Amino acid sequence: MMDDANSCMQRCWMIAGGVGLVVLILLMLVAGWGFLVSLLVGLALTLLIGLMLPRAMCPQEEAGPRRTASPTPESEAPAEGAASYQPQPTAVMEPAGGAATSEPEPESETRSEDAGPEPSAAPARESAPSAGGEAEGGVKPELLDAPRGTPDDLKKIKGVGPKLEEKLNTMGVHHYWQIASWSPAEVDWVDDQLNFRGRMTRDDWVGQAATLAEGGETEFSARSKD
Repeated sequence: MMDDANSCMQRCWMIAGGVGLVVLILLMLVAGWGFLVSLLVGLALTLLIGLMLPRAMCPQEEAGPRRTASPTPESEAPAEGAASYQPQPTAVMEPAGGAATSEPEPESETRSEDAGPEPSAAPARESAPSAGGEAEGGVKPELLDAPRGTPDDLKKIKGVGPKLEEKLNTMGVHHYWQIASWSPAEVDWVDDQLNFRGRMTRDDWVGQAATLAEGGETEFSARSKD
């Protein structure tokens, strides 16, 4: 610690001397001051920095010996009365007058550790799939492998274009009556598959498909004819 403090002090005074020399040169060359005045200012600045800088950068010498005081022989050697003392296990008397036994603390700890994995059964039940094809995105509706007869023009439904009609046909949707029979849960499932974010409900696909399946015309289908 003493060597580190001395070397730190030397570095601080060297920095202070360098700063004072630079200030001396700048005052003479830039400010045009005389040599004597510039020297006094440089020395004063060197002295100020040399006194203040070690307090901020160098370790304090006084704190070391106080914190690392060597232990006295009395603190190292145990007391004579304590040397012969040995802790004895606590005994618990049985109610029936039997022999004293030690407290069964380790057994209780092992039991608590063994009981840890039991709560893991709950997540397994939550992750089990529900019956009936239900999922977070709703219920899968009835889909067809191929159209039954002539497929309907799904583009007459507002919000369905050529590309979307192709996607619906690929999924197995070819007729108005299919869409008209969808429940809200089935609409949610198709909406989730197409990533529409509620567009099917906003455009009322089910209502439009029901009108078209009965042979009627919606405002959109009538306007699309024109």
